[in-house]
Amino acid sequence: MSALVSSLLGNFAARLSIPSASLRDLIPSIVLAVPKSRTTHGKKRMRMSNKGLKNREDIVPCPACKAPKLLHHACPACLAKIDKNRAEVLSKP
Repeated sequence: MSALVSSLLGNFAARLSIPSASLRDLIPSIVLAVPKSRTTHGKKRMRMSNKGLKNREDIVPCPACKAPKLLHHACPACLAKIDKNRAEVLSKP
């Protein structure tokens, strides 16, 4: 891999007309960024502990039919009844 990186750095330095030695001193910290050690299972689990499911506080009962609905949204059950009634009214001659 280092041969590939050095060949890429050499081509890059030649195009920029920068001495390749100074460019190699600057680039490896950016291009070859790798972790110093493996992330342990415990550290990973600790980091992911805040990703769990939270209690939903925006689900409330509909005042008309008491079915659960999202806060500040129309109740799907009531909306279905309204759509059904509207279809019946529109289909009558």
